[in-house]
Amino acid sequence: MTHCISTLGEQIVNEHINPQKLAQASALHNDLFDNTTPKERREATISLLGKAIDEFLESKE
Repeated sequence: MTHCISTLGEQIVNEHINPQKLAQASALHNDLFDNTTPKERREATISLLGKAIDEFLESKE
């Protein structure tokens, strides 16, 4: 998650995302990261990317 934030810029993220939600998501992300293998994280990332692309394309229809 920190990679996404650093890519976008912390100021931009803080302007557009509720800080409380961001803190909750960050804590959950850290727990998941600590309890998954690199292969599981890679599979989850691919799945998430696929879902994000599907949502994006559906919103443009």
